[in-house]
Amino acid sequence: MFRRASRPLLAASLSALALVLASSAPLADISIDLGRGPVTIHVPASYDPEEPAPLICNLHGYGGNGAWQEAYFQLLPLAEEYGFLYLYPDGTLDYDGNRFWNATDACCDFYGTGVDDAGYLMALVEEIRTQLTVDPLRIYFTGLSNGGFMSHRLACEHAETIAAIASLAGVTFADSADCAPAAPIHVLHIHGTADDVVLYAGGSFGGVPYPGAFATVEQWARANGCDDDGVLTPEALDLVANLSGDETDVYRYHENCEPNGSVEFWSINGGGHVPSLSDGFGRLLVEFLLAHPKAAPGGVDDDQPVADHASPLSQLLRFANPIQRGTPLRYELAQPSPVTLTLHDVTGRSLTTLVDHEHQAAGRHQVIWRGRADDGEALCSGIYLLRLDDGRRQVRRKLIAVR
Repeated sequence: MFRRASRPLLAASLSALALVLASSAPLADISIDLGRGPVTIHVPASYDPEEPAPLICNLHGYGGNGAWQEAYFQLLPLAEEYGFLYLYPDGTLDYDGNRFWNATDACCDFYGTGVDDAGYLMALVEEIRTQLTVDPLRIYFTGLSNGGFMSHRLACEHAETIAAIASLAGVTFADSADCAPAAPIHVLHIHGTADDVVLYAGGSFGGVPYPGAFATVEQWARANGCDDDGVLTPEALDLVANLSGDETDVYRYHENCEPNGSVEFWSINGGGHVPSLSDGFGRLLVEFLLAHPKAAPGGVDDDQPVADHASPLSQLLRFANPIQRGTPLRYELAQPSPVTLTLHDVTGRSLTTLVDHEHQAAGRHQVIWRGRADDGEALCSGIYLLRLDDGRRQVRRKLIAVR
């Protein structure tokens, strides 16, 4: 016979249910104030304190602010999709009322305040790490113009902490002696050939010189031990909405680089200083950053395929096991091939198609591990099998996923 629960028992049950719901609810955004006003750190709904998350900091240009910068790059929806912690702080105001970052000697502390923005931003990172579970191998900075200059300065001074930077229309120091990174770092530089503010070929602000776009990436190539002759790849990108076609050339400086270091240059043909960004810009930017973590000290990287060791096509699946969401899965083709890359469970059942019979050029390629099946379901931690098929041979690798 059904009997109504007593009020104390019902209250206890409801309290227990509330605790369960609270423990499973997404963590709200947090706010940090280090004396310059509150900075909001966006915490994605997928955040799990037991799983270290990437961190991306987005820096505005001279005269802008963090809210404007986010509206321009539009990374907030991608923070939810890719599961990274995200902030877009404000610089300080100068005597003309413009917010700025004290980045290089050329930009943009025009009144000589000497404010320590590098110290402030790294202190923000450290405070975030005390309150949230940040992946120490995936800390990134990006920015526009003055924010790009600032990203370069941070790479110069804190390469031991930062995995990669991506700068749009902001360059490094003119004198390479002013940039002495303590470790290799991944650098993406983006610049429009028609930029009339930060000139593509280099220039000066108030008589203080800054380098051009190619000089910037070549300086970083040398710092990372890479060959400083960039390779113009066959791929092109559509970064700007009001320029027709795939207007952006991609140069890579990846040969002979030291571990954890590489350089890439996206040259926007006809692009101005603040180009009208395409819908795909933010995704390409985020995927570049997440594809360039620091290597785990002593991490395992099993370069040998579990089958077809003698493939004449030199196909090679590369990634460090175990992997987490956002980890790049790299492979190499010795000749142009129609590539299919699929993920299977241990029974051989296909879970997701990462590359679907796509004809790709010879060379290095990569996709980002998102940890989901084709139906959108998040994959559990465990062992999976990744299979690369080029129409002639197959290469298989065991993949150990952790969440």
